Amino acid sequence: MIELANSIDVVTAQITRNIEQSISDLRTQYVKLQDTEASYIKEYQSAERTTSASATSPSTSRASRTRPRWPRTTTLRSSTA
Repeated sequence: MIELANSIDVVTAQITRNIEQSISDLRTQYVKLQDTEASYIKEYQSAERTTSASATSPSTSRASRTRPRWPRTTTLRSSTA
């Protein structure tokens, strides 16, 4: 009976240690993701500033800015006979 209790204590300690390690790993990943997000936001804002500055330049016409980059497809009408 004492061996069983000791085994339970050992397994409980291992589980606790594994849980703490997992939480620590998740916190580390979270911090890295926050840093990555901040980097993406900074890059996006920089690109937005560049885009807004080039959009106001006289060399860019309104038609070229609003035209879609992909070819337009025609829609087919379905015939009901």
